[in-house]
Amino acid sequence: MRFTVEQAVFEVLPTVCIGVVVAEGLDNSSPAPDINSLLKSAIEDARALDAAGIFCLVLEGVPDVLAEVITRTVSVPTVGIGAGAGVDGQVLVFHDLLRFHEERLPRFVRPYAHLFDDAVAAVAAWFADVDSGAFPTAEESYTAPEEVARALRAEAGPSGG
Repeated sequence: MRFTVEQAVFEVLPTVCIGVVVAEGLDNSSPAPDINSLLKSAIEDARALDAAGIFCLVLEGVPDVLAEVITRTVSVPTVGIGAGAGVDGQVLVFHDLLRFHEERLPRFVRPYAHLFDDAVAAVAAWFADVDSGAFPTAEESYTAPEEVARALRAEAGPSGG
């Protein structure tokens, strides 16, 4: 099935803007000489996006005080990912939340489960069952009445092309 979105939909839907502040070398342990200008620039950008008509602003990996100030400054809801508690809402990558992988997690991720090993084992078991023919069984399949199945098979003819 193919879906198409008409241009009129985009004219009716509000604009979504995702704001990401990148401050290379910025961390909580070392002061950056131009941090004030970086933060002020981010606030100006957020105000400009708000004035442009966005309906929400995502703040990713920014200092918590910056997210708090931007949240107080703009008229739209803010959603944070690694931006502290001073935003209107939180978002987190599902695969990080459930620890579906072995990669190093960003400091703002608190995994609530460690499913990587279970996921790998489950996929391996499923593959083995498919490969051996143990999956799917008749109980795990939708069926048609036998007379319909016979007619379909007869109409299709012999297999192989």
